[in-house]
Amino acid sequence: MESEVVAALIGAGAALATAAAAWAAGRASARGAHQGPIDSVRRAAQRDAYADLMRASRRVRDAAMQARPEIVRDRRGEADEQALQQRSREVGFAGDDLANAYDLVVLEGPPIVIEAAQRLLAFGVSLAVESLSEGVPPGCTPEESQQRYDDVLAAHREAHDGFTAAAQSHLNSAAGG
Repeated sequence: MESEVVAALIGAGAALATAAAAWAAGRASARGAHQGPIDSVRRAAQRDAYADLMRASRRVRDAAMQARPEIVRDRRGEADEQALQQRSREVGFAGDDLANAYDLVVLEGPPIVIEAAQRLLAFGVSLAVESLSEGVPPGCTPEESQQRYDDVLAAHREAHDGFTAAAQSHLNSAAGG
């Protein structure tokens, strides 16, 4: 074979390899350009779902703390039944908001965030139920009843903090990669 033909064949092979590499790079770039906005929208949906759950959790806590029968008293020191009923409804609405926000986290979040959300929902419900219990349960002293409520409140705060940490970790890792 003549040297010009060999040089042409080598040049054609190199051109073909360069074209294939450029095509692959263009395809990867196009995939990234398409996937980037989708990832951004998904991350925003996750952030909103996590924030909604955190707000609902605080609402349950606040409503539960205001619904305790010993807090709702009239001027004579007796339980104000109308105020108790209103605050009980507020606890119920807050619990519904918590459950609805939890559902969104289940749809949007990874397993580690969902597990933290499950704990938050469970302790949110426990706190709501505990706050609505009237009087001292049978076989329990007033101090034990208050301690039980305080324990559930502390567990709810811990679950809230745990969910916050899991959500932040997931969102920060998603931002970096």
